[in-house]
Amino acid sequence: MTLSISSKFFPYRLNLKRKEPVEFRIEVANRGEKEKKVSLQILVSRALALDKSGLANNAVYKIDSLKPNETKTFVHTVFPKQFTGAGAYPIQIKAMEHYQNYNYAEREYTKNIELMVDE
Repeated sequence: MTLSISSKFFPYRLNLKRKEPVEFRIEVANRGEKEKKVSLQILVSRALALDKSGLANNAVYKIDSLKPNETKTFVHTVFPKQFTGAGAYPIQIKAMEHYQNYNYAEREYTKNIELMVDE
């Protein structure tokens, strides 16, 4: 496994009473010995959004050059939608190593996490 994906929420839970969003930090690190071409896709549940308007539920990043032992950090703010209730909502992070261009994927790494929502 040459790519490492880690994620953090701050605060740890989304509280609907306070109506404050959660900061979602994703770190992608190259643990291999060669430079990598990487794409990263973030997909949140339909009850959550990555923008205040509630329209964006995914984000895609393309990293042309991720050197050995280099780490890239991406920060998003996760907002609840109007119909969001208490519970656990899934978030999927998918990182792909590419060969020469973004049309060909060598390896794919998927991380599934949950964001807890309290009322």
